[in-house]
Amino acid sequence: KLIPIKTETEVKIGDEIKYNNIVIGKVLIDKPYPFALIKLFDPDFSDFKDKELNCGNAKVKIINNY
Repeated sequence: KLIPIKTETEVKIGDEIKYNNIVIGKVLIDKPYPFALIKLFDPDFSDFKDKELNCGNAKVKIINNY
């Protein structure tokens, strides 16, 4: 699912997003408002939707409107 993310540092298109060293998504749009394609299953979306996630050297958080 395409979901908006927020970060304090710059991310690039194609950067992988990880939760517990598992790739759960990829940045598809970087500027001005970043969006990422995020897995909803395996692991379950509810496990990481409110957590800080790793994206290269950046930390990202899902903007959860759901």
